[in-house]
Amino acid sequence: MEVTGDDGEVTAWGFETDDPSRLRRQGITPVYWQPGDTVTVITNPLRDGRPAGHLVGAIKADGATFGNVEGLVPPTQE
Repeated sequence: MEVTGDDGEVTAWGFETDDPSRLRRQGITPVYWQPGDTVTVITNPLRDGRPAGHLVGAIKADGATFGNVEGLVPPTQE
């Protein structure tokens, strides 16, 4: 996922989630995320500072959610 920081710099991030069979039971199919989707996420980042972590929750611009999205607001579509 490409993440735009507060300074406008774009960094590639990697996220871990559940195994594929559990994701599918939650309605997350291989086409759930599409290139160009705008998403706001909550993550537990890696301790060593690399741009990656465990994806806790996400909300897409269309309001679709994944995981724990408490306190998240959908991003604006650009």
